[in-house]
Amino acid sequence: MLKQDTECHIVNTSSLAGLIPSTAKMAAYNVSKNGVVAFSEALKADLMGIKAKINIPVLCPGFVNTRIVDC
Repeated sequence: MLKQDTECHIVNTSSLAGLIPSTAKMAAYNVSKNGVVAFSEALKADLMGIKAKINIPVLCPGFVNTRIVDC
């Protein structure tokens, strides 16, 4: 991507859980989703420092009614 020197995107998927405080029984999930957000922001900052034409959007979908905490 750096070599081709054209505008491009790396799209990462996180969750709203990566943007809000942790809820009961969701610590590991929230930490992993927050990690995606933090990594994407850090990578974007690094790429801005070298004037790369790479954008790093992060998708953060809302909550979906699943049985993820039923374990």
